[in-house]
Amino acid sequence: MNIKVVIVWIFAIILFAGLGVFGLVNQDLLVDESEDTYVPKEDVASSARTCSKDLAAGRSSYSFLVNADTNLIDRVTITYTATSLDIDNYTAAANINNLDIAGMTTQLNGTSSDFSLIVQINMATFNEADIAAYETDFSRLSIVAKNVRDYTQYQSEIATGTGVTDYVCD
Repeated sequence: MNIKVVIVWIFAIILFAGLGVFGLVNQDLLVDESEDTYVPKEDVASSARTCSKDLAAGRSSYSFLVNADTNLIDRVTITYTATSLDIDNYTAAANINNLDIAGMTTQLNGTSSDFSLIVQINMATFNEADIAAYETDFSRLSIVAKNVRDYTQYQSEIATGTGVTDYVCD
């Protein structure tokens, strides 16, 4: 009688192990492809404007989300993309990425020779005094993070803060 129970248990273990291996091999079939697709929601009350410039060791780009009703900047997304190896620029980007400032989020991707730093600023909650100690890191990457709500004034702040006046803006 015991041999029959052992045989049933061995058969059950083999069956469940086979189902487990089958599930492991085919687990990608259970993922819905549409879940990975991000479709941005169009904000009809806002319009986007950009400014960009190729620099010596990278590319700097500013994207402004301007409220169409008030003509004030709601959010700024600043992207610095490295085009050549510069350890000091990468160190500055890592320092900025490690900041925990209200109203500002950062994301650093890549290695020291091809990194990109994305800084997003929410003008409603951002206090630029919190980043005063890191001004050298920001200026090294030609990033001007100011709580300026007027688009044309922010453009002049970019030219003044970076020393580069020929940003191409829409």
